[in-house]
Amino acid sequence: MIRDAVHQLARDGKVKRFEHKSHKSYCLTSKGEKEITLAVENAVDIFQPVLRKMLKDLDQVIPRQLGETLCRTFIMECFARFGRQIAHSVVGRLDREDLATSSEVEKAFVAAVGAET
Repeated sequence: MIRDAVHQLARDGKVKRFEHKSHKSYCLTSKGEKEITLAVENAVDIFQPVLRKMLKDLDQVIPRQLGETLCRTFIMECFARFGRQIAHSVVGRLDREDLATSSEVEKAFVAAVGAET
């Protein structure tokens, strides 16, 4: 079922297949990213409390719109990079501290702010 879904996303031009260490891997295309961004924007009720917490005390540092965009991108990057570990953390199979110290968190942040690694 998952394989069929990924193949459908590829046919629709939303993901692109590539080889990584002899494994089939996928990444979002700009079309897929735009669709996800739209879905996230439509999920404001879910994200607003999280965004408020993430942006607490930052209004004087960066404009709110920019902060919200960066935080949404960071959240999407985290799920895209290590969604399985996040799910394991939610159900108690992985310690939250281990998740928070993952190198993928830093990579997701760097990607969200558009910096090079």
